[in-house]
Amino acid sequence: MKIKTTTFLVYFYMLMATIMLIFLNNLICFCIISLLLVALIIILFKIDIKNPLVLFISFFILYQISFPILQNKGFNFFGFEPIHEFYFIYSWIATISFILFYGNFNNIHYNKEMIYQKKSNVVILRIIYGLFAMISIIASFYIIKNGYNSKYDLAHSGIPLITVGTISYTILIIFPLFFFLTTNIKRFEKISIGIFNFLLLLFGVFTFGERSFLLNYMIVLLINYVSFYKLRFRKMAPIFMLCILIYSFSSSLKMILSSNRYISKSNNDYGIVVNFLNSNFPSAGYNFNYLLNHNQNSVLKGKSYIYDFLSPVDDIVPIGKYNPSKWYQSTFWKNRKTGVGFSLVGEGYANFGLLGIIIEMFLLARIIKFFYLLSNKNYYYYIINLGCLSLSLYACRQSLASIISPIFKYYILLAVIIYYVNRIHSKYSIRRVTNEKVDE
Repeated sequence: MKIKTTTFLVYFYMLMATIMLIFLNNLICFCIISLLLVALIIILFKIDIKNPLVLFISFFILYQISFPILQNKGFNFFGFEPIHEFYFIYSWIATISFILFYGNFNNIHYNKEMIYQKKSNVVILRIIYGLFAMISIIASFYIIKNGYNSKYDLAHSGIPLITVGTISYTILIIFPLFFFLTTNIKRFEKISIGIFNFLLLLFGVFTFGERSFLLNYMIVLLINYVSFYKLRFRKMAPIFMLCILIYSFSSSLKMILSSNRYISKSNNDYGIVVNFLNSNFPSAGYNFNYLLNHNQNSVLKGKSYIYDFLSPVDDIVPIGKYNPSKWYQSTFWKNRKTGVGFSLVGEGYANFGLLGIIIEMFLLARIIKFFYLLSNKNYYYYIINLGCLSLSLYACRQSLASIISPIFKYYILLAVIIYYVNRIHSKYSIRRVTNEKVDE
């Protein structure tokens, strides 16, 4: 199917769905048009999950529909909040704004020879990986020893080891790709690294309570596989179901080793679909709806964007007061001892109302598209793109800073370090070989 035809079908559907939602404006209509949009994009792009439109829109819509669906089934989150009259329309505008600003629907077909370049020294990679793994494990055992009960406690502990541990786990999400793409290690070792890293990140869920470690890692591995090998639907469906099962069950495993609590079985009665929706997704919609109900239109006046784009240097520049997630927590939930997250759509609304939502989606679409277009140049850009795409899924319940900050502070910095280490090692090896020939 030609790109122009694909674009026309998507745009025409969005126009018709928008008109329908304006007239009906209810949960059933919102869910139907949202899920049909996901189905349309998945079919048109042939389940190409490496395309940001397919993966991001699928997750973004999950975040937007989970809250109203679960509340309709009687779930009471941080306190009952009636669904605001503009919740469905504003959420839909955010969805179609991302698609419109993303623009060209072209897929990238990766050049395997360009990405698979065996240029890294495996010994050096093992040392760097071992360092991050060791830091992560030490930080986890520190949390276990001191009995932290929530992510809120960790975030406000002020302990450098916990901060460094979070950074290490975040880096480990993408680090195995350097082994897979840039070394000549055997298949058995690649599988061993992949499994060990999975277990290590699971340990991070047990202690740090960050399920995004595990979800992002599974997504990175899956996208990396489908980027170079065909994965038919009959094989992809069971893999997705397995990911859903793992992620849903991991909800009851958060900080299980540090908070002295037991695995909860109470949610199992609701079934796998409800458990999955309730695992991570409703907070973004709840927080956005909360801002609507409490008339937080344009209260930030663009200040959070200062924090978003300067967040990679927030340790140097004093911009913490502009952190939108902390603003939301301290303004509305200052007596709550656990974090409540935030919302990408909510950030836009709190800055400039409906216009802010559109601006938020513009910035998000351009950031994701920027790294996606670079991803076919070499394996460094390719790995950073996978990191960006996985971060964007979690960012739906945070702010733009949760994408921008890790990319620059961790992923790009890691790529630069490995690049220069490889370059220095390569020059040293060439010089040593040259000297040996001269001696002969």
